[in-house]
Amino acid sequence: MPDMPNLHLLPRPKTLTLTGGDRPLPEVLSISGADAALIAATLGDRGRSAEGGSATVHCVVATDASTDDDGYVLEIGAASPIRLSARTRSGLRWGLTTLNQILSQCGNRIPLLRIDDAPAFAVRGVMLDISRDRVPTMASLRDLVATLSRWKINHLQLYIEHTFAYRGHEDVWRASSPITADEMRELDRLCTDHGIELTANQNCLGHVERWLKVPGYGHLGERTAGHLIFGSWYVDPNTLVANDPEGLSLVRGLLDQLLPCCSGRYAHIGCDEPWDLGTGRSKAAVDTDGFHAVYARHVTTVASFARAHGKRALYWSDPEHLAGAAGIDASKAPHLSSLLPTDVVPVVWGYDPDTDFAARGRRFRERGFETWLAPSTNCWVSFTGRVHERRGNLARAARDGAAIGATGILNTIWGDNGHRQQWPLTLAGIADGAQAQWSGDVGFDDDAMGLHAFGSPALGRWLIAFGDVDLELRRHHGGLFQDSKQAFFHPWKPGDAALWQAVDDRFAQLETTLPHDVTPQVRDECAHALAIARYAAQRAVLRRGAPTVDERRALASRLAELLADHRRLWLLRSRPGGLEQSCDWYRQLIQHH
Repeated sequence: MPDMPNLHLLPRPKTLTLTGGDRPLPEVLSISGADAALIAATLGDRGRSAEGGSATVHCVVATDASTDDDGYVLEIGAASPIRLSARTRSGLRWGLTTLNQILSQCGNRIPLLRIDDAPAFAVRGVMLDISRDRVPTMASLRDLVATLSRWKINHLQLYIEHTFAYRGHEDVWRASSPITADEMRELDRLCTDHGIELTANQNCLGHVERWLKVPGYGHLGERTAGHLIFGSWYVDPNTLVANDPEGLSLVRGLLDQLLPCCSGRYAHIGCDEPWDLGTGRSKAAVDTDGFHAVYARHVTTVASFARAHGKRALYWSDPEHLAGAAGIDASKAPHLSSLLPTDVVPVVWGYDPDTDFAARGRRFRERGFETWLAPSTNCWVSFTGRVHERRGNLARAARDGAAIGATGILNTIWGDNGHRQQWPLTLAGIADGAQAQWSGDVGFDDDAMGLHAFGSPALGRWLIAFGDVDLELRRHHGGLFQDSKQAFFHPWKPGDAALWQAVDDRFAQLETTLPHDVTPQVRDECAHALAIARYAAQRAVLRRGAPTVDERRALASRLAELLADHRRLWLLRSRPGGLEQSCDWYRQLIQHH
């Protein structure tokens, strides 16, 4: 695709041909062939319906059979009108979205060109974790929906464990500022208006720690006490008893409340990481029938609950991981593709550049399963965002997805360890995901990410540099975030002080180049991310030396100030529920300086 001078589109079109020259355009475009709601959603004040008069832009549906359903052809010639053709209304939406991005960069003169565009994947989704402490305000969710639509993302999930206001279960969610049923229905209507499917998401086997800790629910769990997995990792009871009638009754009741609030065709039932499966009350069943058979039976039953609502079940496909935690050789067990109904959709997840999505997803595809892949923004458990890992992971998912014919790419945003990553890091990861989901493995444009996420190409470049400051330390020594989790005098101290000092020196350079051409809130969030990263780097240096009491006190005092700033920034975008749990991660560090 020839590059257009000073023009950055997100996502990048499949093909773009400059035909030479440019043409003037009025401040407001007169558009025929598209309804007023679609014009308003994609062009805002820049467009209005032609209402039978002369048109600056003429839209036509179902005239170009060469495009896919979401594809479109945009032709800007010297003569009026501009022509936009597509097979469907959604194709018109994405074509008008591209036109709007061009207009936003070209003012009242626009280059002559032809764009033939279609997505690499039919489903281009984002999944936002709202159960690891941070639940966004409705204003934040409305902004997110508008942003996703501008980037041609057509699917949204809110990952839920306990943060939906389920009737009859108030003791579970009372302190978490949950999404209510009315709010979810409002969000669903907003998504529909923006060409996005809102899909219900409720974990239905593992990750129910918050439920099992509440009086009246603990008896539904596989175990009554925590245990070690992989020989060294302690986990609290986190798993319902697979196939237990009382537990399944709870799950069905939750889905009966949640699923009607979301009009999407799918329902994500989770079922990932049930660490306790086969180690407690289901041990006899696993010993008799096998781990995979017990697991698949539970997934199949919960999928039938979704089917009763007219929805297809998505589930996290990680049986090999689970079997390993349970001490079972997955290679000797039947593959889940032989145990599940073919209308269930496996979501094959993995968050590293070397994740072999193709190998894990191919067996499902060969047996006729629709299959999705789930990479990640890689901003969680990070102060800076892991850009190298993120982009490698997204590119691998796009490449492997094309190779096996995956239907969808679901870009995941997790909130482990207090959901402390700042929103600009997350938004950059969503933008990179939008590029890979629509355009495939064709690379990333830092300026386009910065421009369309923040109105600042410079901030896009800055975030990319910031995200990889400690790359070498991540590769060999655990990285900045992992070191910050260690008690100050913990003996695990990989890397010498000089390595960590070099990281802080690079942060100091970035401090002088943080762009100003962004909103004050975005700059504050980036400045906070940089400040906490510098704190972590300087703490790492002191941990590898012989710090004085005064140095340790000064470090603790600085973290206390950063904690106050963390609270302030949190409440600008998120609800108060979960904030104290997030702050606890910093309070523990302060106490151990």
